[in-house]
This record gives sequence, structure tokens and C-alpha cells, in this order.
Amino acid sequence: PSPADALVARGDEDSLREFLEGHGFGEDDIEDFGVLLTMESLMNSGVVELLREEIGNWYTDVVTIPGGMDQLPRAFLPELKHRIRFGAAVTASVAGMGYRRLARGLGVPADTVRGWLRRFAQRAGLLRGHFTRCAVALDPELGPVMPAGSAIADAVEVIAVAVRSWVLRFGP
Repeated sequence: PSPADALVARGDEDSLREFLEGHGFGEDDIEDFGVLLTMESLMNSGVVELLREEIGNWYTDVVTIPGGMDQLPRAFLPELKHRIRFGAAVTASVAGMGYRRLARGLGVPADTVRGWLRRFAQRAGLLRGHFTRCAVALDPELGPVMPAGSAIADAVEVIAVAVRSWVLRFGP
């Protein structure tokens, strides 16, 4: 292999800290290096990975969104707003509203709403299991999620519990 290949192979095995230690840096030197180059949190990252990022200028053309990242979903809203009705239909269905009434309220064909509800019902058990695991991962002290009366209602309930667990852990 070429010298560059050998360096890449060795560098892929070494963290930045290990690389610096291997080149004679003491603990104080490593700490100074991390602080001065704002790389303290990257000391356990691979050397080659960091070099690729720097050499490749991966972070020089970063796009920012005025108002913050929470504006990203809103950017898609004009094109997608007619499709963002699924959750409202499922939640209203759990509350007892029929699919025809839901369709009128949402301004979509009744067959569309009935299809949404059927697909959700088919996947309700999988969704309940997935969001239960998410909720417990976010809040290990979470108590049992009580049955809500149907497979669909149970899934909606545990999705709400997982969202609540997320907000309590990370904020809204």
C-alpha cells in the first residue's frame, strides 16, 4: 500500500487523542489543543474522519435557515398542507367521529379517509410497539401505558406518551 493508504489505515484505528499521544503530546498539550481548536468533544473521533471533514471543506458551505431549524417543516407546508390530515383523522376517529364526517371536515374524499384509517389500523400494533419502546427509552421510569379501548386508540395513546416523554426530556 502507498504511504497515504498506510496512514489512512492507521488513522482509522486511532482517535484524535490517541494520535496526539502517539506523537508526543502530553495531557496538558492535548487539553490545550482541544480548547484552542474547539475540538474538546471530538477527542474520541477518528483522526482520518476529522481530516476528511477539514480537507473536504464539508462545513464551509453550510446553509442556515432564518428563524432556526424549526422553520424547515414550515417551508414544505404550502406544498404539503393538503396532505397533512392523517393524524387529525386518526385522532378524531378514536374520539368517535365517522370517516364520512371527517372527510367533509377535512375537505377530502371519504374513501381517502377510510383508506387512512384502514392503513393505520393494520399497523396499529407495530406503531404501538415502536412508540412504547421510544417512550421507555426517553423515560425509563415510565409506568405502564393503559389500554385505551381499541388497537387504534392504544396506538394513538402511546404516540402521545412518547411525544410527552420527548418534550419532558428535551423540551418542546
